[in-house]
Amino acid sequence: MPGGDFEIVVATQKSPASPIYDLSESPDALLVHLIGGELVLAFDDEVKMMNTIKTLGSPVTASHVPSKDGKSRMPFAVYVAPKGE
Repeated sequence: MPGGDFEIVVATQKSPASPIYDLSESPDALLVHLIGGELVLAFDDEVKMMNTIKTLGSPVTASHVPSKDGKSRMPFAVYVAPKGE
């Protein structure tokens, strides 16, 4: 937001057609679950993951947007983060 001390971050799927891998049981997986197992952030570096967790905190809201045909839905989460982080 112009002039504000915060930014709004919307997290959605990268592509609805992407496969979903359940790595929640893997001790080496660098994943942050945003909406259970439906929406995750994957990292290749532990420091980046920890900084993102610290910046995002908890979502303001998390829900689903129905598709036009009504047969599927896309998860999303909204976060408020300090500007510049």
